[in-house]
Amino acid sequence: MTSKKSFLVNLKTNARRRIWLVVVMFLGFLFFVTVVNAMSLSTEKMYYGNRNHLAEHLGRVFANGIGLNLGIGILVSIAAVVSALQGFSYMYQRRKLDLYMSVPVTANRRFAAVYINGVLAYLIPYVCSVLLSFAAASAMGADITSRAFMEAGLALLGNTVLFLAVYHIAILAVMLTGNMIVTIMGVGVLLFYDFFAYVLETAYMSTFFTSYYYRTENQFERYLISPIARFTKLLQESFSYVGYGYERVFSPGKFFAELL
Repeated sequence: MTSKKSFLVNLKTNARRRIWLVVVMFLGFLFFVTVVNAMSLSTEKMYYGNRNHLAEHLGRVFANGIGLNLGIGILVSIAAVVSALQGFSYMYQRRKLDLYMSVPVTANRRFAAVYINGVLAYLIPYVCSVLLSFAAASAMGADITSRAFMEAGLALLGNTVLFLAVYHIAILAVMLTGNMIVTIMGVGVLLFYDFFAYVLETAYMSTFFTSYYYRTENQFERYLISPIARFTKLLQESFSYVGYGYERVFSPGKFFAELL
């Protein structure tokens, strides 16, 4: 019990030092999730007018907007990198490192406190922004259906997996380097190395092989392990767009196959 209380104290102490990170992330998610969706609904109301089934139309627009999309994926990736760099950059300064080591806290407990706070700094603002989006959509007259909740839940799952993957890679880059600029370059290499190798390989094959067929690239895409590349492929493969207005139709099998 004493050990648990001590860990909670470490967690709260570290959270107070990183409150600015939570504020910045909250403002970012508030704009790109809540404000952008509200602006989209406002635009649709302006052009759709007072025709019949306005609420149903706004509900479909909101369900599509609150789901997975590349813009939020990029924001989540940036948040993961910033969270890792801000949380573990004390290792670059000998004075701060000596101060942390002088505190009677084990290295595992210190790492766990910084790691968990980094995840919470993303998760809490993101969930709050999604809830505010639902409130704003309801206030603007959108018909909130179960599909909107499903899209929001799948987006939370997919974005969280993306965050954790990029977060771990960024932490690894921090551990392998000793300078902020080198760390940022290392994150770029670890995140996009296989993608650039894929682009270079397909460019060489298309240039020098007369038997090259463009669908061969699809076979090589299966071996891309970069979180950014996998997330982009998830967006491409797990949803189908049909009908006027590009209404999104979800395929659970494709979603979880690409996610895992």
